[in-house]
Amino acid sequence: MPIRPGSSYRIKNKRSNLYLNVVGYSLNESAQLEQRELQPYGQDRMSQVWHVFPLDFGSYLLVNKASGLVVNIAWNSTDPSARAEQYRLQRPGEEPAQQWLLRDSGGGVYEIINNKSQQLLSVVWYSEEPSAFIEQYPHTSDERSDAQRWLLEVEDEYKVVADLTSLPDTGIGDIQRMT
Repeated sequence: MPIRPGSSYRIKNKRSNLYLNVVGYSLNESAQLEQRELQPYGQDRMSQVWHVFPLDFGSYLLVNKASGLVVNIAWNSTDPSARAEQYRLQRPGEEPAQQWLLRDSGGGVYEIINNKSQQLLSVVWYSEEPSAFIEQYPHTSDERSDAQRWLLEVEDEYKVVADLTSLPDTGIGDIQRMT
């Protein structure tokens, strides 16, 4: 299933069948990411919905619908087991760990790979439990590898915005305005 412009997604872990979520449904920078049961409505649900914005060279930004913050690896780390969080969009010169490659595994399942570290978005200890944290971790090739695979389920679709007027000196974009 290709990523469709104008869609937002729920990102579901293949091993646990739980959804990528912001801890405590927070709107704050540096809030950790976890896996959690799908919430029925409101801001809790929006904390589990992600805009997938294409960038150059096949990479993407994953932007939380509730907070407008992007999936980031804490401290822009390249270390294994560095935690995943939501954070403000950074300028490229800051060498952010916010760009992701989506490697299609078939059937709407993807490996989500950090473009900076080349490590996969993974559930800590390959857990199947709700509230297990999310980290980056090197590729695993055994039966636990499904903890590093994610299904992208369409939550909703919106009209693709085109022909926008550029704003003066805004860097690489104003994601908050687009949510």
